[in-house]
Amino acid sequence: MLADKLPSREMILAELEYAPRTRSNRSTPRPARGAGNCTGRQPVARAIQNAGLDLEPAANAVEAGIFACEQLFSGGMLKAFTSLSNWYSEFRMYRRDQDGRVVKEFDHLLDAMRYLILSGRDRMTTRPQKPEPQIVYYTVRGRDGLDWMAR
Repeated sequence: MLADKLPSREMILAELEYAPRTRSNRSTPRPARGAGNCTGRQPVARAIQNAGLDLEPAANAVEAGIFACEQLFSGGMLKAFTSLSNWYSEFRMYRRDQDGRVVKEFDHLLDAMRYLILSGRDRMTTRPQKPEPQIVYYTVRGRDGLDWMAR
């Protein structure tokens, strides 16, 4: 089972050796804000990797991500449940300013979706299914050409 293979919270915290909960290590940095120089967050990511999770840096191509999400929505390959009221609230507020840039406020769920589409789609796979055994029936014909049950 997959849950048995994932590290537990205790394993990750032991790997962190009690990192105090500060603003700098609460969440993964957004690459646009300089993930490369956020030294307070890098040990957390390294500790999580040491605990057994496979992390990759997220792609932060905003326009490409918006285009990819739009294409998936219009093709019916990406859908949002109607029960996601917070997502729809952000979706209605997502806009561009007068210069054509995306306004970066109240957009955390849409950013997460964009990161998932750009960086995580190739990692979304299912386990291969074992093929169902096929049953093959044979008939045995007698000397006179009839099946053995037709005699």
